[in-house]
Amino acid sequence: MFFFYEKRESGDIDSSKGGITWGGPTVPAVTQLRQMLRRALRGGGAPPVIFVEAFAGCGRVAAAARRRGWRTVQLELKQGIDLTDPHVLSLLEGWISSGVICALVLAPPCSSWSVARRGHPRSPGGPPRTPQHLWGLPGLPPKDAAKVRVGNATMKAAVRLLQKCAVHKVPVVFENPIGSRCFQLPALRRLLSAPFAVPITCDFCRFGTRWRKRTRLLFLHVPRAALDKLDMRWTGRSGLCSVTGKPHIILQSCDSSGIPWTQRAEAYPKRLARAMASALSSAVDEMHLQRLHTLSQ
Repeated sequence: MFFFYEKRESGDIDSSKGGITWGGPTVPAVTQLRQMLRRALRGGGAPPVIFVEAFAGCGRVAAAARRRGWRTVQLELKQGIDLTDPHVLSLLEGWISSGVICALVLAPPCSSWSVARRGHPRSPGGPPRTPQHLWGLPGLPPKDAAKVRVGNATMKAAVRLLQKCAVHKVPVVFENPIGSRCFQLPALRRLLSAPFAVPITCDFCRFGTRWRKRTRLLFLHVPRAALDKLDMRWTGRSGLCSVTGKPHIILQSCDSSGIPWTQRAEAYPKRLARAMASALSSAVDEMHLQRLHTLSQ
């Protein structure tokens, strides 16, 4: 069993406060989540289990899973589902342990975990975290301190669900950029070294984007053979994309419409989303076949 909570600190999940500082009661969120489950399970055809994409954004992996015939649920704060709410977390953990969730995608916000920020620590624009202070530097400017609190709470929620999947052998993928400091956390380092873990590094440009954006995918309980289409990296020279032969777009400043390039690059490329859904689907099918074989003996 893997343990995550080493100490309490600002931004931790607190059952007396209903998650972090979004405000509002917790019961409506749990009720909404149960309604989402009922809607997903309604009708016939697919098995009575659900494929869940958490911190879903535009939900491209869930959409790809639906096209493969799975019942899906997308969880995002914009829908009113606060994944740091302890009531919501407990409900999801129950769904994992009971087998209602057959596969899970976790992509917690990475902005406060990035190593891209330069400058002096505790200064505006400087890094909010260091290897010695993974949970955030003391004395940060208020704006950065608020981002760190949210980043801490969402990361702890994600790892708590990841650990639950690890224990109950539910296929799951956890995603964050390759340079994210979250992979230095002891809990994630232990999971990375688990015998049922397969870390994959891939570049978005290999899946059709004009930017490279290298990311890490940590799969648990997914066969390595199912991940061949995901293990793809840029192999060009001098900044030229090995797919298009053109320079990558650098994720700085804004595009011609005034949209930050980092925002444009948030969503998974559709080809990558399809490959992630395919890998998880293959793992679920493989586990189902193994159970049938065991029952037949």
